[in-house]
Amino acid sequence: MSEIAHILIKEADPDDPEEFRYRVECQIEGGCGGWLECAEPHEVAGWIASGSEGDPHDCDPAAPWCNSEEFTFHGVEHTWQGGWGWTVPFEGCLLESYSDFEPPDEVLDLPVGRYLVDDEWDDTEVCLNYVGPEV
Repeated sequence: MSEIAHILIKEADPDDPEEFRYRVECQIEGGCGGWLECAEPHEVAGWIASGSEGDPHDCDPAAPWCNSEEFTFHGVEHTWQGGWGWTVPFEGCLLESYSDFEPPDEVLDLPVGRYLVDDEWDDTEVCLNYVGPEV
């Protein structure tokens, strides 16, 4: 099993003591990283890497990025992520800055505390999976 990178913190909501609020703490110094969709234009030597022409697996063979899942656009190394296009590295912890998550069902009936969680991302959201109490 790999090291668990995130702690879900369950605490009383100061605005409503009958309710709880949740936040995530990353256990990796400097953050666990990740990637973000890049909104900048991606053009090299007159070639435009957008839409289907940007897909390195299905592009004109003469396109500079063709058959390469990593390419430098506008001075930044990009990685191709299917469904998202060309992405850029995220420094820090994306999950710490993401607030639109649901706590795992197992944590709902547990007391205020710190709980180990694994995260799984899909195209639109993150799912937190309960691992156990912080040791």
